Formats: sequence, structure tokens, C-alpha cells
Amino acid sequence: MTPDEFVNQYEFVYHVCYEDNWKSIQRHGLLCASVLLTRGDFEEKNRARLERMRRPSVSAFTLDGEKVFIRDQKPTVPDENYHLALNERVYFFVGEDGKKKAENLCEVYRKKGDTQRILKIGSRKLLNAHSGEVELHPLNVGAQRNLPENWRSKWFVPLRNWHPQKKIAEMTIVGSVPEIMNMLAPDFE
Repeated sequence: MTPDEFVNQYEFVYHVCYEDNWKSIQRHGLLCASVLLTRGDFEEKNRARLERMRRPSVSAFTLDGEKVFIRDQKPTVPDENYHLALNERVYFFVGEDGKKKAENLCEVYRKKGDTQRILKIGSRKLLNAHSGEVELHPLNVGAQRNLPENWRSKWFVPLRNWHPQKKIAEMTIVGSVPEIMNMLAPDFE
């Protein structure tokens, strides 16, 4: 799939974040969990644990004096490489179906008492800056309980290797998106 094919099918992508993270996002952009953990106020052993093992609950810490949160992880796969791969990416829902998934995720967290924010991002701007880091996924990679052989090549597919007719469950950017504020849709609130 080319960046143009993606944009023609999905004008917008959506990222769900904690409302409390909004100031940090405005200052630093969208940072993957690995970068947040590296920059946060952690001892090395605690950072490594949160990055390489399942997080059963939300983790809060400070980054440049601001409290930030990273999500819990539901999978039970005991594989450090899998968790490291999950944490090295920023996640997006795609298209109108993705918008509904983002709204549903917000509702799940709202019921837990956690206010969320949905970022509506223009796909063209995002892909113009990061098409080489885009991966597409046939399923929610963070909610798996079993790892098939070759899980990396099956689940983390570079944009250029994706067939345009194949359904996308989610999109990721490997690394971070520091310039995200310049990519928000004009009608973003």
C-alpha cells in the first residue's frame, strides 16, 4: 500500500490518550511508552520492568514535572520482546470504524473514572512525515494471548508491504511523533 492509497481510504486516524497527558503531548508530541519511560522519573530496574513485562494497571509518573500516564496491557503473553515491541510504537485507529473504536475505548476508561481525549489526525500530514515508520496490523496486537511463530512479520507489517484490500485493525508509528500538534485535523477540539 502506498501512502496515497492509505490516505484515499483513511483521511483521518485517531489516537486515544489520557486527558491528563494533554499538556505533555502539547509540549513533547506523542511519545511511545518506551520513550516516556526513558525520560520519566524511574530507576532503571523499574523502567525495564514496565517496558518489558505486562502492565496489569495504569502506570503514573512524572515527566519534566508533569504527571503522565501509560496504559495497562491486557495480554498475558510472557515474552519480553513482544512487550518491548508494543512499547516502541504509538497506536492509531483508522477511518470511521477506528473513530468508533476510539469512542468505545474512551467509554471503557470513563467507566473506570479515567477521562480520555481522542486526537483526530490528518493521515496525509502524518504519512508525509512518518511513512517509513508506519506499520499496519491485522488485529489488535496489544490484546493477544498467544504468539504465533513469526509474530513480528505477521503482526507488524510495513505500509509498503500491506495489500490495499486487506482490512486494517490498527496503525502504528515506530518511535514517536513529536510534531503531532501540526497534524491535528482542523475540526479537532
